[in-house]
Amino acid sequence: MAKQITNILSCLTLSLLVVSHNSQKVWEKKPYAEWNLAEVLRMLTDSPWAQTAFETTRFSYNVPGQSYSATIRLRSALPVRQALVRQRQLAVNYDKFNAADRARFDAETSEVLKCADCMKYYIVTLASLLSAGSPPVTLSDNVTLTGNLGIDIGVALERKSLNDLKAYVHLRNDKGQRREMVGFIAPVGRGKEAMFVFRRFDEHGRPLITTDNKKFYFEIDKEVFRELGGPLKRFTFEVSKLVQNGEVNF
Repeated sequence: MAKQITNILSCLTLSLLVVSHNSQKVWEKKPYAEWNLAEVLRMLTDSPWAQTAFETTRFSYNVPGQSYSATIRLRSALPVRQALVRQRQLAVNYDKFNAADRARFDAETSEVLKCADCMKYYIVTLASLLSAGSPPVTLSDNVTLTGNLGIDIGVALERKSLNDLKAYVHLRNDKGQRREMVGFIAPVGRGKEAMFVFRRFDEHGRPLITTDNKKFYFEIDKEVFRELGGPLKRFTFEVSKLVQNGEVNF
């Protein structure tokens, strides 16, 4: 099974690279309502606002090494929210809706696009890429192998609270300034996202990330993912790639 998982993850990585090559900067070429499924998936897994990491870990000497993936998204960034809405549009064949059905759908998804909280907070989500329909395999009380795309990292987060994680999860910019979490929503179900919320502004009204920064980091201490047998990588984002109309879109 470990070999099968490795092969599938390799193919998935290649497919993400192909999508990336074939649809460079789609968010600059056309409005999100014209994105196709490949372009949506690229935005949500491999773009300036989203990254997917693949790791292999070993629980103990008598358990084979297993793989897991982690997809991080800057959820408070408008391009990510647009991609999520477009993903839903494609799933229900929105482009063939009549005017009344479009208006109904638009009303139902308007809050995703508006996101009033995004003006005050940085919101980040984290989840595993999973294969639909594959039954989970439980290795222990706390570790579950989820089908042919490896372990769901959500098992290490689903029982956690804000108080459990507050000391271990941070946003940090390249000048050493950081934000602690002020909100957390645990994942519910296989492949679901965990949501981390950070204050956008400090006590002086200054955002953590501006065009003066070159990079920022999403960090989770290795203690959080001890159940996976190893730490999750630190995610690094290039600020210049997030700038639209002179402002950082996050």
